[in-house]
Amino acid sequence: GRGRRKIKRKKRRNIPNLLHHPAPFYSCLEQIPIPEIHTNHPYTSHPISFNTKKASSLNITINTTTLYPILSECRVIKSPLEHSLLRHTTELTSMSHVYTMKHIQPFMMEYQAESLFRHYAHYTGGARHVSYTPICGCGPNGAVLHYGHASAPNDVLIEEGQMCLFDMGVEYFGYGSDVTCSFPVSGRFT
Repeated sequence: GRGRRKIKRKKRRNIPNLLHHPAPFYSCLEQIPIPEIHTNHPYTSHPISFNTKKASSLNITINTTTLYPILSECRVIKSPLEHSLLRHTTELTSMSHVYTMKHIQPFMMEYQAESLFRHYAHYTGGARHVSYTPICGCGPNGAVLHYGHASAPNDVLIEEGQMCLFDMGVEYFGYGSDVTCSFPVSGRFT
């Protein structure tokens, strides 16, 4: 209704102020008794960065030892909900692979196999994303490391009798799976 739209508009209007005027952020840092920024690991792929002139005046230290073991332990222990999400993600990935294998035919393109996988996962299990760039290598392309990305896309014709190597996984609610399988096109499994 109207009330919700007004609240959303107010929240949106305040976002640029927070981004362009970081004074509240620095005043919060000044109030911390021991000025430390906790990071996940010293080799994180997204390092924390901000105005170094301001940061150095606050005498902030970066703590990379406290948070890492805590987060690592949290990743190990799974709740019943997380178990069910992982189970659903893995089962959906397996079913999507089986669906793709059943519907693959000679003279289709590799990207069509990727499309079958993505469609089945989304349509059947609600997974809108894949865990990583799908690899649908047929014939000699199955031996190309990380085949399927932009410089080596899944864009080759699938020929009768070729072996296909499919490495695809579903992501569902932030949980991903990774399944790789090989199978013959228009052949029999032995």
